[in-house]
Amino acid sequence: MSQPALIHGFVGVFMRPNGPSHVQDVIALFDLAPPPAKPPAFDARRFLPKAGQLVLLTGPSGAGKTTLLRSLRKSIRRNRIDLDRITLPRRPVIDCFDPPATFCQKLSLLSRVGLAEAHTYLRRPEEISEGQRFRLRLAIALHRSTRHTCGRRGGAVVTLLCDEFAAPLDDITAAVAGRALRRAIDASESRLSAVVATGREQLAAALAPDLIVRCDFGCIDVIGECNGESKAAAESARARRRANALIR
Repeated sequence: MSQPALIHGFVGVFMRPNGPSHVQDVIALFDLAPPPAKPPAFDARRFLPKAGQLVLLTGPSGAGKTTLLRSLRKSIRRNRIDLDRITLPRRPVIDCFDPPATFCQKLSLLSRVGLAEAHTYLRRPEEISEGQRFRLRLAIALHRSTRHTCGRRGGAVVTLLCDEFAAPLDDITAAVAGRALRRAIDASESRLSAVVATGREQLAAALAPDLIVRCDFGCIDVIGECNGESKAAAESARARRRANALIR
């Protein structure tokens, strides 16, 4: 027989998993608004990045970043690179890139994302750490983006998507990965854009996003928007990014 439990003056009953629902008890205990019968309509397309822009989705765990990113993914049907869905081949790291990547190009891409240990290049993806595999996927994604955008002046923009960006990395290495992505976008001459989601808001300094969207359990707050800057400030920001792109 179940026993009543007293929680801050609220008397409830611990029931079996197949017992009655306690949804109304939770609403009363925490003074919550009843959940809507149907979620409100929401157009996520207004957060799609423009050519050469990076959109950062941030907020606490479970706040809706992945849901918003999934909605954006459905709106980007072509010229899309999903970093999370890149399958790593069972080959040494140095041979994981699609042809026709040259040896020097591979070394440059790997060093940009913080993979500069020679012995790592000889190992297979399953033999390196999760953080190293993330950086390898990022390097592969950046290489694929250059292949897609090469010779496409004025054409379609390639969009890179990533959920939980740099999640397995420490703060310093995550910042290196963030700067690598930002510089690749700036160097693409507006032929590459990105949408990344992360709960680590401090990564905004490395990513230098054009738009920051903060998710907060059903509420969405646009923290920064490039369109809201003055013309002079926007031009200054672009100049700084171009300068950063030249420092490799």
